[in-house]
Amino acid sequence: MRADRVLAGVATSLAAVGLAACGSSGGGPSEPTAAKVESVHGQPRVVLSREAATRIGVRTAVVRPARARANLREIPYAALVYSPKGKTFTYVETAPLVYARTPVRVADLTRQDALVTSGPAPGSAVVTVGGQELYGTETGVQEPE
Repeated sequence: MRADRVLAGVATSLAAVGLAACGSSGGGPSEPTAAKVESVHGQPRVVLSREAATRIGVRTAVVRPARARANLREIPYAALVYSPKGKTFTYVETAPLVYARTPVRVADLTRQDALVTSGPAPGSAVVTVGGQELYGTETGVQEPE
């Protein structure tokens, strides 16, 4: 898939999330922000409202030690996210509704999993659905020039 199509898909998803937070509630208290980015020790973290996580459909899976290969970890292939510059990473759920981008180094791919030499530790929860939306929220979405 071309990068401009990926960015367009991310923009559409983020617009849906953003619009959910913009609705009027008839003069009552304002709704919480759908998503925000916070810096913790210099690393950005994406914090979602419950409604935003539901709208995006965020799903996670647990990182496992690789069964047949020592010193490798298995993460679902769906957890991999690629930057426009080709960097590979995943989002780790660091607390409920809080996600941090974590670089990974892929050693091998299977039909469903990526075997990684670096990245989240076994037992960590990685995002398998919603990673592109988290990336767009963290970095901002711009139209291709």
